[in-house]
Amino acid sequence: DGEKFSINFIGGEPLIYPAAIEAMIEFTNALASPRGIRVRYEMTTNGTLVTSAIAQMLARYGVNVTVSLDGPAEINDLVRPTAGGLGSTEKCLRGVAELFKVQEQLGSVNVHSVLIPMFSCRSSIGT
Repeated sequence: DGEKFSINFIGGEPLIYPAAIEAMIEFTNALASPRGIRVRYEMTTNGTLVTSAIAQMLARYGVNVTVSLDGPAEINDLVRPTAGGLGSTEKCLRGVAELFKVQEQLGSVNVHSVLIPMFSCRSSIGT
């Protein structure tokens, strides 16, 4: 009683199941609230499935949202193609825009990147 903990929704892509996420949050809140337990909800998403309705649902619960974006479109689209093999950056940025509309109600909005060697290069310094 009176403690706090975090639940982090990660993937694959957790927003494939927004109704399940909302049900889990509601269930957790119903158990935690009477005991004074503070729950922090976190989510890592590629952002491509964030609609206005999903952003509003996440805002209702003050979810801390992290969006994966691995650089400019020419890099991100190579690293994170859609299921159909197309680039995901445009959809991701639309999702981020929806999150910014409700930013004040969200716990936070963050971006993370996975840095990987994409190109081989040699330094000509000193040679």
